[in-house]
Amino acid sequence: MTVADYGDFKVIRSFGEIGSILIILGGGRGALFFVPDWQAQNRSDLTWQYIRFYLSIALCIAVISVVALTIVQSILKSFEVDMGIYGSYALLIAILGLPLAGASLLNIKILQIYGKVVPGLMTQWVLFPLALAAILIPYRFFEGHITVLVAVAAVFIVQCTIFASQFFLLHRQDIRPKKMQDCESSWPQWLRFSIPVMMAGVMQQLVIRTDIFMLEILGDEADVGLFGLCSLGASILLVIKIAVSSTTTQYMKQAYKDGNAGMLELTVKGNRRLLMFCLPLAAATILFGKDALVSFGAEYARADLALQILMAGYIIQTLFLLPLLWLEYTGKKNLAVSIMIFITILNIALNVALIPLWQLNGAAVGTAISLTVGALLSAYFTWKHLKIIPWSIQS
Repeated sequence: MTVADYGDFKVIRSFGEIGSILIILGGGRGALFFVPDWQAQNRSDLTWQYIRFYLSIALCIAVISVVALTIVQSILKSFEVDMGIYGSYALLIAILGLPLAGASLLNIKILQIYGKVVPGLMTQWVLFPLALAAILIPYRFFEGHITVLVAVAAVFIVQCTIFASQFFLLHRQDIRPKKMQDCESSWPQWLRFSIPVMMAGVMQQLVIRTDIFMLEILGDEADVGLFGLCSLGASILLVIKIAVSSTTTQYMKQAYKDGNAGMLELTVKGNRRLLMFCLPLAAATILFGKDALVSFGAEYARADLALQILMAGYIIQTLFLLPLLWLEYTGKKNLAVSIMIFITILNIALNVALIPLWQLNGAAVGTAISLTVGALLSAYFTWKHLKIIPWSIQS
């Protein structure tokens, strides 16, 4: 895949990734709040009802999105307007994958609560790349070139595989009951909790996806592809971030009941894990990132500085993960949303100012600054409202 084609692929994937967060992330975070109590009460029927509710939301939004996109494409084609990649079948396939991507996020949270943290994460962070490589590498060998449509279709197939594997794991936990008990649906309560958290998640994704869209507008397709690869390299820290949050958030309810001492103790444990894994990975990426980029092709080498800048921003955001989680969990969800809205606007403003000056590197600087500001604001408000040290490695 050429740099330009990879740029188009990342733009389409960004739509899908933001859309899946919009659909279901609030439900995933909400599961950490509701499902442990149901598990203690042996009410797997409520857990299954919760899963079905959010899956129905995902499916409805995906169908509406496909219909709306098809109508818009038909209208613009009638006026002979060239929509580029936005008029391709690849975007339709990506939207069809929204409920699958969203369901995977929710299923990981449910599996985490039932003590299956590693199997849940393995489906997303190990099975996904391996299955994608198993499809695309043979195709590249026989056809000689991977198109954007083929890449998106391969992602859709892998999403189906992951969805099926996760439901197999859920079935092993007897989450789907043979007989539903009579109970009143609590979906209004679920939505009241999940919508603010969902918006915070959407804003988080927009901060790291805005650059893709801004480079598409203000830069060129080659820069989009290069930045997409840099984001992929820096996202190794996101894997650590998700793993640590998955092993920490399930204890947040009890820690909150224990007061400041309990919250601080859990924060210290989480910070030690983040420090242990993130710093060596960040150092290795910064030192050997250029060699990794060159392995994709000589034209990718010029993204080296952007990768280093992005990594600096990502590591600050990752090491300040827990303050934002505490704000969301302790009833300060609207404050968390406000912080994310502010840094999203900041990121857009920085992109407008810096991309025309420094192109790819300008987008990386804008993202790094925005992530740093967001981390510091989260830490400050955590200290202000909860009176705990937001980042500490000692109790």
